[in-house]
Formats: sequence, C-alpha cells, structure tokens
Amino acid sequence: MKRFGILVLLAALVSGVSFAQDISDLGSDFESLVEQLGKEILPNVQQMGAWGQFPGQASLPEDSRFFFTLSGGAVLGFDGVLNFVEPTNANFDFLNVYQLFQQILSSEQASGAITSIQNFFPYPIARTSLGFALPAGLEIMADFAIFPQFFADTANNLFETVPPFTLNALHFGGRVRKQLLRDAPGIPSVSIGAGYSYTGFNLAYDFADLPPQDGAGPGTIDTAIGTLHLAGELYLKTSVNSFGLDFQVSRKLGVFVPFIGLSPYYQFSGFSGGIAGFNEDTVYVDYNDGDPVQDVVYNGSEPATTFVDNDLSLLVFGGFEFVLKNVAFQFHGSYLVGETWPAATVGIRWQ
Repeated sequence: MKRFGILVLLAALVSGVSFAQDISDLGSDFESLVEQLGKEILPNVQQMGAWGQFPGQASLPEDSRFFFTLSGGAVLGFDGVLNFVEPTNANFDFLNVYQLFQQILSSEQASGAITSIQNFFPYPIARTSLGFALPAGLEIMADFAIFPQFFADTANNLFETVPPFTLNALHFGGRVRKQLLRDAPGIPSVSIGAGYSYTGFNLAYDFADLPPQDGAGPGTIDTAIGTLHLAGELYLKTSVNSFGLDFQVSRKLGVFVPFIGLSPYYQFSGFSGGIAGFNEDTVYVDYNDGDPVQDVVYNGSEPATTFVDNDLSLLVFGGFEFVLKNVAFQFHGSYLVGETWPAATVGIRWQ
C-alpha cells in the first residue's frame, strides 16, 4: 500500500513539473488579447473613415469657387477600450492581462486609469479639406489627415500615465457632389454625391519598455511560476476602404445654416495584430528572480491574428454653421448606425 502511495505522489509531482515546463498557452493568450483590442478599435476607425469634413451647406454659395477647411474633434468612444480586461483574469489561461496593463501604465493610479479608459476613450480627428466649384452645379472635394508620431511622443513626455508607444494614423479621401436645388425662398439646398476614402490606424508597444516590477529588470512580469521575461513589439494595424453615396439638405437662415444628411457606405475593413519577435529565444520564465536563466522557454509560434469586416454601413450626419461673409464656423456630428458612438468636430472654413 505504501508503494502505491509513493507511486501516486511521484506521478503527481511529475505531472506538476510537466505542467510548469509548458507556457505555450502564453501565445494563445496574447492572440486573444490582440483580437479583443482589434474588435474594440476597428468600429471607431470605420466611423472615422466614412466621415468627410466637407461643407455643411448642401451647395457652395454662387460667388464661391473654392473652399478650404481646418477642423478637429473626436469619435466619442463611450464604450472605451480594454473592457475585456478584469482583475479576475477570467478570459485568459496563463497571462495576467490586468497586471500587465497596470505595469505598462506604470503609475500608482494605474487601476484608476484602466477604469477610466474602459469607460471613455476618444479617437482624435484632425482634418483639412478643400474643394472647387465647377460648371453645371458640380463640386469636387478632397480631405486629408495625418496623426504623426510626434503627438504620441509629446503625450508621453507630458503625462505620467501615458507609456512610450508608437501611434500614427493616415486618412485621405475625395468626393464629387452635384447640386439638385439651391437655397431659395421656401426651398432648401439639396445635393447628392459619391466618394471614396482610406483610413489607416497603427498602434504598437515594445515590451522592452515594460517598467521593472518588484526588483526584476525591465521587460518582465511576475507569474505564479516565476518571472516572465517578455520581448518583441505588440502591434495593431487597421485599414478601412470606404465607398459610398451622400444625400444632404441644408437651409440658410440668415447667418445660421442647419444641415442634415445620410451616407450609405460599403466598407472593406481589415485588422492585423500580433507580437513581432516573440519566440523561444526571447520569451522565457526564470525561477530565480533577478538571475536571467531560461528555466522554461516559450515553445509556441509567434502570436498573430487577422480578421476582416466587410459590410454596408449607414452614416447619419448633421449640424450647423455660422456663415459670416467668406468665413464659416462649422459644428459637425455623425453616427455610424449600429457600429459605435457618435463623433463631433468643430472647424473653420474659408470660401
């Protein structure tokens, strides 16, 4: 009977050691993390892609042959990001994702910061647009936006809770608009149009920048079986190609011009993400904290995931403008029906 008990104990110890020697689930956890982030980010980028910063007036004034606009605002992400991250870590097998983001934020207020961005995370919009009026009531318009890395670096330098990260975005598009009706007594301006835009959004974080914790070196995180050494760059990339139509109505009431419109758009949207440089040579567990020995190496594949979301979207937009001679102050709002939260911008147009 004693021999049987010893055999059972040895079997339990061997199985426990075998389990401890396997961290392949780490790759699956990171793939799940990347996919969840992509599903939260992509609808907001789709909203940015379908929406152009063009005049609220359904037709340019008769004496105007050119306009130029500067505008800024945000997609108001009241659903936030990181909603899948919770202290109980129920959605992941090996990686403590809540602890990971606390460490990335590297602040005594990290838990509060996570809660804040889970409730509200705005996606900034800054656009320039221009257009020309042609004969027969035609108008040609184009808009452009870029979010350079300089802004992300500035945020990192100014705010303690903003980690060093790569963030850049690019948008460009164009539309052709045809006047159907021009403002007249009792008659609003009406126009129809068609257009295309491309919107790309890139976000990345290098685990080499992961702050030290509990005396361990940078790029490490504590786990139940020892210090996990991470390496590689977490990257998220989205691209949205939008093709669609516009129907717009406005009414000039002195200097006040309210407007409303609908834009059915078909969007070809794609997401890719993963961790570049995540392999058995760079990712491992060290039982002896502070002594970089690869006690348990990661033996899975490099985490990566992709998905597409190609479908028809309906954008509802509206707002008002104050037009003072050749200058218009514009207040725009839009909502991609059923996809995400509204967006809002303010701008100034010279015409």
